[in-house]
Amino acid sequence: MNKSFIYRLVSFSQRHSLSVILATLLISIILGIFSLRIKIDPEVKDLIPERTEVNERIEKYGGGEYEREYLIIAVEADELFSLEKLQAFDRAIKKIEVLPNVRESINPFNLISFQKKGKKLNLISMSPHGRAPSTEEELATFKQRILSDFHARNLIISGDLTTLGALFIIDKIDDYTDMISSVNSIVSDLDLFFKTHISSLMLFEHTAKLYLYQDVPKFIILAMIVILFIFYVGFRKKRAVMLPFTIVVLSTLWTIGVMSLLDFRLTFVSIMTPPLVLTLGSSYSIHILNQYYREARLDAGDNSWITDAMVHINKTVLLAALTTAIGFGSLISATISQVREFAIATGMGIIFCAVLSLFFSPAVLSRLSPPTDRHKSRVVEGLMARFMAGLGQRVIHWQFGVIALLIILAGGFILSLHHIEFQTDYTSYFRRKEKAVEDNLFIARKFGTFIYVYISLTAPGGEKNYFLNREVLERISRFEENLKKNPDISYLSSFNSYLKAMNYEMSGSYEIPSKKAMITLLARYLKLLSSADKGSVISGMFVNEDFTQLTINLRVYDSERETFPFEDTFDDLIEQIETEMEQTLNPETNPEIWGPTFAMLDLSSTLTRDLILSVAASFLLIFGVIALSFRSVKFGFWALIPMATGIMLNFIVMSIFNIPLDVVNVMVSCIAIGVGVDDSVHLLIQYRRQERLYKNNMKKMMVQTMIFSGRPILLTSCALIAGLLVLTFSNFMPVVYFGLLVALAIFTTTLGALIILPALLAVRSRGRKSLICKGETK
Repeated sequence: MNKSFIYRLVSFSQRHSLSVILATLLISIILGIFSLRIKIDPEVKDLIPERTEVNERIEKYGGGEYEREYLIIAVEADELFSLEKLQAFDRAIKKIEVLPNVRESINPFNLISFQKKGKKLNLISMSPHGRAPSTEEELATFKQRILSDFHARNLIISGDLTTLGALFIIDKIDDYTDMISSVNSIVSDLDLFFKTHISSLMLFEHTAKLYLYQDVPKFIILAMIVILFIFYVGFRKKRAVMLPFTIVVLSTLWTIGVMSLLDFRLTFVSIMTPPLVLTLGSSYSIHILNQYYREARLDAGDNSWITDAMVHINKTVLLAALTTAIGFGSLISATISQVREFAIATGMGIIFCAVLSLFFSPAVLSRLSPPTDRHKSRVVEGLMARFMAGLGQRVIHWQFGVIALLIILAGGFILSLHHIEFQTDYTSYFRRKEKAVEDNLFIARKFGTFIYVYISLTAPGGEKNYFLNREVLERISRFEENLKKNPDISYLSSFNSYLKAMNYEMSGSYEIPSKKAMITLLARYLKLLSSADKGSVISGMFVNEDFTQLTINLRVYDSERETFPFEDTFDDLIEQIETEMEQTLNPETNPEIWGPTFAMLDLSSTLTRDLILSVAASFLLIFGVIALSFRSVKFGFWALIPMATGIMLNFIVMSIFNIPLDVVNVMVSCIAIGVGVDDSVHLLIQYRRQERLYKNNMKKMMVQTMIFSGRPILLTSCALIAGLLVLTFSNFMPVVYFGLLVALAIFTTTLGALIILPALLAVRSRGRKSLICKGETK
């Protein structure tokens, strides 16, 4: 008799059990060494999809000048202008300035301004000698300058004059841990004088990194405890606890090791990979052990019955692993790189679990004594088996109620789609209030955030000195003044704004000089400012050498909520700016608006596109795999019904409890499709087997189907739900929501597989029987 490929592989595993075990352990040691090298990446920017046109404009207009990190230190006090307080702040600033990778700073003492002396215009600092005032006279001068300077407000002093700020430009490096530690130590010395606040994306990411380090071991330990408990309750046998536990641990180790080899990192998204592999992978061992105990033969002279058990269950395990891997694999089309890496890593982990379950398990089990009659009886005739038999008898009478429920769920699902919101505000990701977030929000309220948007104009035909033309500058000035009226623009600096500030010092008039000679003269002063120490930070790249390109710098925020301008606000603001550009600027200057923040534009539509594509791919691929496996299009549809029920209920719950879609839980549907269909597959495999045996006895057929498949379905679902609820202990709300939603989806799909699907199959069987009876009557 021809043996199947699976039969030969399992037989090989049993015959060479020791070699298989040793080879598995050797691979595990090698990949375990690599797993220790896995890195953690808390980069928030990686949660925003890369946009080619955004990068091209940054390279075109800014080069590397706009790729830098900012650190803002803000100090708040009832009385800011105190010699003692200002000198303490100055000391802290100077200590930070000399830290490695700190390029330069702009602060209340060194900000460059202008002062008329005779017929000349001198460059001066806010405070005499560019340091904190040391006398009452210097203090008075400092106060007068900082309160009257056009560019100081919302840069180094807040709009309400209660807070001073120092802006540090930081080089990009891989790890800011040492720098942040040093800054925190330096700033702590200011607590005697001020209420201090530190704002920086790198500080936010540092806090996230600390939490990622906490979450990974916490998830793994809790998932292990859950798995051990579920297997003990299900089988009450040491081998039934330790063997599957070993398999999921080794699979997780392999997964992390391969991630390290592929240079994948643990991120906000892939932090879920280890607990998901531990949890989802345990289901295959449950199916195998259930079959192992069910087919155990104590009187057999050899272990061939183990091979038979593995062959009988291999279709369930392989199909379940394949559909789950497809669910994760469909996310490879996602725009966000963190999601793609998560999909690849977790999909690999699922395959590792299935392979080890099918081929490592028989190698170990063949070296152990057969299970006792008592343990076999618990699986075949235990409480859970009796419960499933009773459910199988009742479910065939719930057909019309099930159909009505499906119609209600479909209606609720359609209604809920209109109430689902998208969450692109990464400051809301933390579970608890964090100082890093609170400080960011405080500085946003006081200074209006340090999120930059740039508008660049180019001289028509590359005409040199084009942006020294008064009429051209007047037109741009009108555009800038209109922008300043927008409450969501907290700060504007440009060639024009400095030109007018210098003209104010020279003539007392805040406007573009009327004579080109004065414009040319003041432009030279501005060039001098750009080359001065600290001056380049302020003037940036307003104009190029031959005045053929001009850039306007804007800082933007959400004035209504006094926070960062996330997608909805940012979209509206950019639309307003572009409308103003069309109405005011000369189209021949080809004005373009750009900046790193533009990657956030249309993020919700990107997430929607990813969701639709990945869900469609999951549905089609899984339907195709099941239809081909059963050689029946109908069975492909039957398998999808419980899973579709789970997804519909998920969206209804999200709508009711205002759970938003974000870059993490947008993946829930795809994963729910891949994982949720497993129970349906197992039940359909048993249904087809029982249908051949009890073709004319629908009740017997359904009872036997539930007895054989119900127990492992219930056990695997309990393990998966409990394991996924481990994610609710995360420090990040998207991960918490992800765990809850996938757990809910699996709970619903389990009910669908044990109640809805059998009821619908009963309708099918009754319909077929009716047709047969009519045919016989004719």
